[in-house]
Amino acid sequence: MNRSFDDLANEMNPVFLSRAEREKLAIQRREEETAEKRRALEQLQQRSRAISSTEPSSSAPDENYEKQAEREREREKEVEAIKEQYLGLKKPKKRVIKPSEKFRFSFDWENTEDTSRDMNVLYQNPHEARPLFGRGFRAGMDRREQKKLAGRLL
Repeated sequence: MNRSFDDLANEMNPVFLSRAEREKLAIQRREEETAEKRRALEQLQQRSRAISSTEPSSSAPDENYEKQAEREREREKEVEAIKEQYLGLKKPKKRVIKPSEKFRFSFDWENTEDTSRDMNVLYQNPHEARPLFGRGFRAGMDRREQKKLAGRLL
């Protein structure tokens, strides 16, 4: 029980280890870790063998899994219902809109906001402009493309 002051001081001082000694210690630690992992794996395998030998073999293990998953889902639903009953519904958080966004003018609108197509039949069937003069081509468009379109329409 009684240790001298020198013994305590020697324990607290760092000990110099050469590179070779550090490598040996590291190798020993790795071997011990791998041995421990092997032991744990063997124990798990032995337990699984013992459990599988004591349980009656089932012809359809998928059915048990499905039943267990269904029971788990039902249990989660029950827990959610109890929470809802006692704690109330979760209210969605309101999104805080900055004043700069609130009053900013939007130059575009979403297609869902556009009611012109619903109200007026003219907007549902846009008119295709056909050239009446000259050779029948529009300026600024590819002639081959215009010929293909004209061939399809006629």
